[in-house]
Amino acid sequence: MKKTLIIIAIALIAIAATIAIFLVINRSPANIADNGLCRQIEGPDKYYCLARVEKNPELCKKIDGADSQVCSAILLEDSSYCQKISSPEAKKMCYNELARASGKIDYCDQAEDKESCYFSFISGKYWDGKSSEIDKSVCSEKFASQSPEVKTCLALIDGSAALCEDNSTCKIFFNRDLNFCQDISDKKDVDIQQTECIKNVALLTKDASICDKMPSSKKPEINDCFLDFVGHILPDSSICDKITDKQIKTGCLIEAALGQSLK
Repeated sequence: MKKTLIIIAIALIAIAATIAIFLVINRSPANIADNGLCRQIEGPDKYYCLARVEKNPELCKKIDGADSQVCSAILLEDSSYCQKISSPEAKKMCYNELARASGKIDYCDQAEDKESCYFSFISGKYWDGKSSEIDKSVCSEKFASQSPEVKTCLALIDGSAALCEDNSTCKIFFNRDLNFCQDISDKKDVDIQQTECIKNVALLTKDASICDKMPSSKKPEINDCFLDFVGHILPDSSICDKITDKQIKTGCLIEAALGQSLK
């Protein structure tokens, strides 16, 4: 009887040791760093970050409101959570993030502003250097035939500015010259185009300091520039320190944590 108990005890110790080794192996230095970034965040956003990095949908339950639904939608890859959101902006973000995280543009079909979601997905892939993963057929299938976004879609997937033709909004995705940004002739929404242009130069040249070339009065756009840089180009949390808006800085830290977790 004693021998049997000893054998069982040894077996249990061996199992426990195996589990411990497995946990240590899977908790790489990168993952520890990711979690460390998440733990710098205050409030419920910390759990959103941890849930995403650790791919643990249970942590979504620690978040309140629409963010909880967004978190669950992404981790469970279930668009029904997006449908439960009443806020139009939060619902839009839910579909955008679900499509991006899953790599499936078809989730945008359920969004109210479908074309905005499609374009967010395609441009995101372009900045991530993964636009070649998209089938060109989506350009004609997802956008209205007369939409200027068709040309931009084809140009981004092909990586060719020539396909933009005379569409300046499309051309700014390929421009590396800051002077070009100041010479945009289209006066409609000119401020938006110029700040977008400068941001794109920063992303294309992989130089975050170019974000500061925007007029100082454009703080929200400067913050978004740093956020997109961290989200698409370099998941360096120190760049987030340049952001003046607390909520955008939190989003930046989450992007940095997610980017580092994929290394």
